[in-house]
Amino acid sequence: MSETLVSSSQPETKRPWWKRLLRLFFWLCGGFVFILVLAVALTFVFEDKIKGFVLNKVNQYLNTTIYVDTEKDVRLTVIRTFPQVSVEFNNISALDATSNDKRDTLFQAKRIDLRFNILDFFKRNYTIRHIAVDEAVLDLRTDLKGNDNYHFIKTDTSTSAASTDVAFALEKFEFNDVKLRWRDMRDKSDYEITISTSELAGDFGSKNYTLASKAEFVVGKLKQGKAEWFAGNSGSFQVDLNIDNTTKLYRINTCSVNISDLKMKVTGDITDSNRGYLIKLAAKGDDVAIRDALSLLPASYAKDIEGISSTGDFFVDATINGIYNDSLLPEVEAKFGVYKGATLTRAGTPLKLENIAVDGTFSTAKEHSGLHITTFQAQTRTSKFSGSFDLTNLDRPVIRTKIDGHIDLSELVHLLQPDTIQEASGTLDVHLETSGKLGKSIVFSTTSLKEFQTSGEVRLMQSRLKLKNALLPIDSINGQLLFDGNNVTMRGMRARSGASDFKMEGALHNLLAWLLVEKAVLDVDADFRANTIDFNSLLGTSSSTAGDTTYKLVFPDRVQLRMHTQVGRLMFRQFEAADLSGDLVLRNRRLVADPIHIRTMGGEIIGSGMIDGTSIDSLLVTGNAKLNNVNVTKMFVQMENFGQDVMTEKNIKGTLTADVNFVSLWGADLGVNEKRIYALADIELERGELNEFAPLDILAKFIRLDDLKHLKFNTLKNRIEIKNRLIDIPAMDIESNAVDLTMWGTHNFDNYVDYHFRIELDEVHARKVIFNKKENEEFGEVEEDGGRRMSLYVSMKGPLDNPEVKYFNVKDAIKNLKKDLKQEKQNLKTILREEFGLFKKDTTLNANGSDKKNGDDGKFIIRWNEQGTKKEEELEGDDF
Repeated sequence: MSETLVSSSQPETKRPWWKRLLRLFFWLCGGFVFILVLAVALTFVFEDKIKGFVLNKVNQYLNTTIYVDTEKDVRLTVIRTFPQVSVEFNNISALDATSNDKRDTLFQAKRIDLRFNILDFFKRNYTIRHIAVDEAVLDLRTDLKGNDNYHFIKTDTSTSAASTDVAFALEKFEFNDVKLRWRDMRDKSDYEITISTSELAGDFGSKNYTLASKAEFVVGKLKQGKAEWFAGNSGSFQVDLNIDNTTKLYRINTCSVNISDLKMKVTGDITDSNRGYLIKLAAKGDDVAIRDALSLLPASYAKDIEGISSTGDFFVDATINGIYNDSLLPEVEAKFGVYKGATLTRAGTPLKLENIAVDGTFSTAKEHSGLHITTFQAQTRTSKFSGSFDLTNLDRPVIRTKIDGHIDLSELVHLLQPDTIQEASGTLDVHLETSGKLGKSIVFSTTSLKEFQTSGEVRLMQSRLKLKNALLPIDSINGQLLFDGNNVTMRGMRARSGASDFKMEGALHNLLAWLLVEKAVLDVDADFRANTIDFNSLLGTSSSTAGDTTYKLVFPDRVQLRMHTQVGRLMFRQFEAADLSGDLVLRNRRLVADPIHIRTMGGEIIGSGMIDGTSIDSLLVTGNAKLNNVNVTKMFVQMENFGQDVMTEKNIKGTLTADVNFVSLWGADLGVNEKRIYALADIELERGELNEFAPLDILAKFIRLDDLKHLKFNTLKNRIEIKNRLIDIPAMDIESNAVDLTMWGTHNFDNYVDYHFRIELDEVHARKVIFNKKENEEFGEVEEDGGRRMSLYVSMKGPLDNPEVKYFNVKDAIKNLKKDLKQEKQNLKTILREEFGLFKKDTTLNANGSDKKNGDDGKFIIRWNEQGTKKEEELEGDDF
């Protein structure tokens, strides 16, 4: 039997794929952990050495001083930046890169990382490829001399190029929360941007490489001079840029910029040449929303466009070509416009501008530099206008404009929202063309505007204006303004305000300069007519009440006026006048009326006067007047009893003829300064009466003769002077129906009197007063003149409500009376010099104050010579 041996072998079992994958994963993790642990260990071993290498290399390149708070703020780390190793600077700062003794901070940062590959540990060749900056502030400045503080990289590092085993081969910059500010005092520019995140990637060490960059930022400030843009707006950009360091060519392949939803695309080349930077760029923005285009305006216009919303698109297509250096700028050519159909609406108003269309170009090229808006047009529900605008030759600008339109004034006020106009209505037809030079800058000046050529007309039709704080509107405005050069002719200008109506014809000289230049003066030469002027409504304010009316008179300091005036009826408080005519001149805030004629109070007044408003808080009012046949009772009523209650319209009657010279100081609110009033009046009162006049009532009670309470007389003549709050009444004779009375003395504004009376009584009245009061016989002087007449001499002194009344010595009375009658009154010019400090340069006054010239009537009027300057003998208003 043979034995057969059978050999059997079992097939080898393979591991499942997931176990192999798991094993690989564990190997990788182990290797990663090993490398990480090794790297951490190496950082501890080589930290001081590597930090020393890096610091030496950094100092080799920097032209400033670096500070860290403590030695611990410089460390080597791998955990946070793995697989890169980083030399980390914490709480780092640097001073200005200048040689000044006192230097400010150039930059400070919470952390700056200089990163290199972990394999460099073993090569001992630390090549920094990545720089990261977190929470930093960089403050760049240039002073008026052009010295800056930011050239902190040394221009020559060859002498310090030791073998530190550290090199820079940068491939990436990373910025997080970096605030960049750049100020240049030479052109008053101030830029401030906060970069929230930004990356720059490229082989920066190569001679030819591509730079890719993107960033997100917030504009804190972009300010050039007084203009400021984009404040508070966020933005972003992305750029792809080829850099050739051999040819120094920087080619922008793509660049998109987005600020406040305003998107622009830029392409082109920038070449660094010996002459400067040669720039060839193209910028384009299509279908840009108008609201985004408005955001391009400087911040100073923000208030003007506040609340404006819009629809429609804006386009711009621009090229920039030329050399940029310290003395040259590249040329800019741009086309821009608004597609027809755009709209603008201001919040809070019903106004909506529709069908807006704009087409224009901008160029800085010398042969055709300027801003050219070939067409612009818009319309509203009731208005429509169109025109063009040209600003050529930016070196010596020339401006040309044209506008045609039919404009609703209410819509215009809603659009412009001027500070002075509360509401408006009516229509304005405009057909204007202007042209002229602006000088060396785009700024209006008086000289340039004198050369402006303006033609066309503006017509107002059934218009109405209500000024803010004014009590009444100005309505029914109709008329035509014809423009010719810098002047405007008024034709048929009519208007009403309350009960007042106006009509004016004439010319406005230098109008454009007055509107556009701060110190320019408007010269008005006109003829003014009115049927009625009611100053009670015109000068009142909206805050006034019927019992408390506030007036204010302020002359404009940039207006000169020559006006012939005719007014049918004039009213101011209780004063009423008719058929007023005269010539008015306003110059240097002084209003002169000379001559002026008024029918009022039953008679007429002929005179001249001046209101000097050169002082900020006061008005100097002067003048002279001739009153003919004025009803004195009406005069007291209309003049509101001159602000006193001793003598009122109830106490006096008669017809007054007078020559009055006066000067007084008033507040701008038309309140008089009683201490600065002077008046000199020669009066003649015919067919007069004095009824229940307080001083005569007191005298009647003293001598017990009631006839003095009601005196009628034919004529009373006197010269009365008001000065230092005192009314000086020289001796005057009153030949009345009852007695003959001579009266003289003073009466001040506080009703303190010092009167003297001589009462001449016929025999009948003498017996009457003796019968009523025995003392009258004792103090009376008896004269024989065919009958028996008695004279009583009485003085009255003290407060009018309780004066001391007594008899006084006859001889002293006659002596004082003669002295008073002989006293020579000073003329008005002398008084003005002595009391008001005026006419100091007048040599016609001698040492004792009298006028050398005979017949000087004291007329007090400012006159100008042909050049508009004051003559030697005129009012010295600045003294007051």
